[in-house]
Amino acid sequence: MLIEVLDTTLLGEIKNSFKIDLEENTSPEKVIMERVTLEVIAHNKKDDENLNSLVQPVSREDVLNGTKRKDEVDAEKQVYLALEAFKKNVFFILVDDKQVTELNQKITLKKDSKISFIKLTPLVGG
Repeated sequence: MLIEVLDTTLLGEIKNSFKIDLEENTSPEKVIMERVTLEVIAHNKKDDENLNSLVQPVSREDVLNGTKRKDEVDAEKQVYLALEAFKKNVFFILVDDKQVTELNQKITLKKDSKISFIKLTPLVGG
């Protein structure tokens, strides 16, 4: 089912919103893996470096200065980095306004469920 995913600030401001296809019974780990994989696929198809997501393959300063070219991002590596960041509380996830704390925690989604990612610090990978 298509579920709305939100990137929000600690103050509740929505920075980004999109939908991803998830199973009714899932886990934070599966949600992160699906999100990051889709972002990497989308990023690798684009010509620009501006990516407002969990995946940040190069520093924005390098891109602005022209010292880095766009390289294809490794989805598996980015998933690993995102999962590690979740474990280290770099960001947290709310499902229907309830925080999930474990990667293998069981989540039951409804058609109107919303998943919020709240970043405490920017994720940098690559």
